[in-house]
Amino acid sequence: MCVGVNHSIAKLVDCARDSVTVSAAGITIVPAAVGAGAGVPIVAALICALAGTAAASVWRTWARKNDLDAVTKRLDELSSRRRGEVIALGDLARELGVGTDTKDSPIVMLAELLAAKSDGIAEALRNEDDRTYLAIADYITHRYERFAALPEHIRIGLTELRSIREAVDALQYKRDRDLDDDLATLLERTERRPNLGLDIWDPAETPGNPFLYSVRRVPLLGRSSEMASLEAFLDAPEEVLWWLWTGSAGAGKTRLAHELCLRARRFKNDTSPNGWCTGFLSTTEPFNEWERWDLERPTLVIVDYTQSRASVVGEMIRRTRESAGVKGCRVRFLLLERDAGEWVKRDLIGTSDRREALHRTRHGRYGASGGHVALEPLHDDALWNCFGWVLDARGRPTEHSEELLDRIKTIDPECRPLYAALIADVYADCLERGETPDVASWTQGNIVDDLLKREVSAWREREPRINEKHANLLMLATMVRGVHKGQAYLTDAELAGVIPQQGDSKQTQRDRLIAFAGRREDQRGGAFWMSPIEPDVFGEAFVLGRLAGERRFTIDYGESDDLRDAARRLVEQAWRHEGQMMGEFVLRCARDFPKHESLSVLLENPPGGESAPMPQGGLWRDSDGWEPIDAWAYTVASVMQLLITSALDDDGEAMTKTLLTLLRDAIQGRAESGTARPERLVQALAGALYNRGVRYGMLTSPQTQKAIADYTAVIKMEDAPADLKAEALFNRGVSYGMLTPPKMKKAITDYTAVIEMKDAPADLKAQAFLARGVRYGMLTPPQTQKAIADYTAVIEMKDAPAEQKALAHIGRGAAVAVGFDQCAPAAVDFAAALLIAYGADVAEETRQVVWEGTAAFCSDRTGTRDQAAALVEDVRRLDQEEASIKAWTLAVLGDACGRSERKESARVLLEAARDMFASLGDQENAEAAQRLLNDLDAD
Repeated sequence: MCVGVNHSIAKLVDCARDSVTVSAAGITIVPAAVGAGAGVPIVAALICALAGTAAASVWRTWARKNDLDAVTKRLDELSSRRRGEVIALGDLARELGVGTDTKDSPIVMLAELLAAKSDGIAEALRNEDDRTYLAIADYITHRYERFAALPEHIRIGLTELRSIREAVDALQYKRDRDLDDDLATLLERTERRPNLGLDIWDPAETPGNPFLYSVRRVPLLGRSSEMASLEAFLDAPEEVLWWLWTGSAGAGKTRLAHELCLRARRFKNDTSPNGWCTGFLSTTEPFNEWERWDLERPTLVIVDYTQSRASVVGEMIRRTRESAGVKGCRVRFLLLERDAGEWVKRDLIGTSDRREALHRTRHGRYGASGGHVALEPLHDDALWNCFGWVLDARGRPTEHSEELLDRIKTIDPECRPLYAALIADVYADCLERGETPDVASWTQGNIVDDLLKREVSAWREREPRINEKHANLLMLATMVRGVHKGQAYLTDAELAGVIPQQGDSKQTQRDRLIAFAGRREDQRGGAFWMSPIEPDVFGEAFVLGRLAGERRFTIDYGESDDLRDAARRLVEQAWRHEGQMMGEFVLRCARDFPKHESLSVLLENPPGGESAPMPQGGLWRDSDGWEPIDAWAYTVASVMQLLITSALDDDGEAMTKTLLTLLRDAIQGRAESGTARPERLVQALAGALYNRGVRYGMLTSPQTQKAIADYTAVIKMEDAPADLKAEALFNRGVSYGMLTPPKMKKAITDYTAVIEMKDAPADLKAQAFLARGVRYGMLTPPQTQKAIADYTAVIEMKDAPAEQKALAHIGRGAAVAVGFDQCAPAAVDFAAALLIAYGADVAEETRQVVWEGTAAFCSDRTGTRDQAAALVEDVRRLDQEEASIKAWTLAVLGDACGRSERKESARVLLEAARDMFASLGDQENAEAAQRLLNDLDAD
């Protein structure tokens, strides 16, 4: 319904020549903006359609050059083998617009590809004709999942198809390496570019860990629509755009970003012969020259683990937008994180000038996602094909089984590709041992443990045999994102008996562990002395297991206490030497293993050191520096919401109390030592209390009184940040309204305190006005005049977000209509709300609220033709409004009635609007209103 409204209003407002000022409402509406928002999905669909047509054309031209009879015969031979993956081509043929006659048959095209030793294919891949090469490479490496997921079944020889894919990968590897050399040369010429890294593996030199996203062990299955969306993101006309994508560990967000980088490098040749410059932004070498960034090519920057450096990333985007070096060259920031919480608004978008810059450059801000995309679970076909691909690669092909598929989904209800591959690997191990896989007893935890245990067993039994010191070094590297030669750990006397020092480290042992971990170089391009274990869940499980003294992760320690002691010493030194990286690691552990007993070891031993200012919104090295205690305190504040997972979570609540006590003790210790009051530790304590209060309120069975107690503690803290106090006041007001019975007067008091705070952010004040207006309307008896005054205050605020203004118009319109039975002024508010909601940066959820409120008003006040006629007369008699506003009001509400299937009422309103536009000499809008009338007749 809302899409229809958007389209219809756009037809009206696209004809508007000037802005429309609503004098009584105190707002300005710029109707032309609605048309821009409405056209985005159509443009994206058109781009995708054209891309598909072009690919089909290339393939048809190429296929006709071959002996079609021989190809068909070859297909028959392959089909008769009835071995390999189940693949269907019918849907792809329809998608690409390919016919079913012999020459255009997609089956014929695929058959030619399957001829692995065909000189024609080898020649085509090496041909300098980029169109042919790119079409083939694109088809095999990135569109194969279309076949694997389709419902119609044709069996083909997967082995031969894979051999072609490996040949293509080898060629692409060479091209990418050449491109990397070119980039390195460019980076040597200038320091005004960020350090972007991209792991690219030679197919002949894959690491010992097959689960790294960059190994691309399994094709990118089931993500066709996501990839199309990301390509449209690259192709958008704006110079600077950012987009946040979220997903839990193993959902495939980093793999998707990696594939996008490869595609952009190879295929996006529209502005440069070398494609896009792409890669992951370094986590260890910040780039601070964004205003002076000198671009020669379009650039895609992937930012992983965004939350830990959110404020810095927000500034990075703002400064890039203002840089003269990006003029005429597209820059895209793809941000990756586990989830999108309060940190997006508070730390990433921030306040004042940065907020405006990030709102204007935020891709997808008009969509239902509100400007970010959460990766959906894989659909059944793609999930099974992830599982089946690994089994087939290990020589254990398995027939499709709905029962087994259901079990995979039970183990991992999020249906993530990583876990499908992990389950398949453990399943294959069982088959190789001659065992029947007991899938019903498997869990996510024991699958990861089983694979790690297999690796650790190999360290004990195979040469070069790994000793415990090197295993500890791997644990340390996993906590701090890699250890480099010369770092303090390797000469620290306190760790001499725990990890190998530089003088006694064995290169063969380190090489073997690095091969398992998966990366020899970090994003700086420097070689690791020891690299971290990836994927993250592997590394987290390994560290947590050793902290717990679990025997399956030991090599030659005699007692588990010895292992635990060494592991805890490593934790202490990791906090002391690399607080930033350690904080990020602990947050990931808390997200993936919130109930693990070893979380307390990671968190309950605060490091020593003097407190220093900590960068706002994330841990990041800056010119002022920061101490380990700041990193620990920031982590404690951030982890609060992760520790309490349910209303009955006594263990998680107990840990939060312990951590809060440790924070208070650290603050008190500084005070007693005569050190200046540690401002950042106090802010961390306030943040920890606030975050725990938020979590209490978010539980399925909200713990409202506990939330109120935490917010109250923040409000009473003398040195708590002003913006956090304002947030706590607002949230406490919301919590008072959730009590049974609700405490309305206390809620109003808290909202009033926010409104009167000098330093409260404008958007929070607008929210407080709105919330107080709602509460005034709920009192007995309702205080309607006060409610209207609050809604009007938001409408008249210069810096209130458009979203809040739209809601304020809805609230005021409803209050005027219900409280004072004044239909015409209410109609102006409802029309203004619709125009704002569909012409500005407003989330889809808010648009839905605006639409439903307007539809309810129309149903109540224009339900019949006579009611509509009465509304027209009431609007005509409004003395305060300009004639153009009256016409717009009737036109917008008339269209809304039409979309709600009240056509007779719509006809009355639209005819009146048409005549009013005509009387004003506004022929364009009169004609637009007439077209809407014609649409009613057509329906």
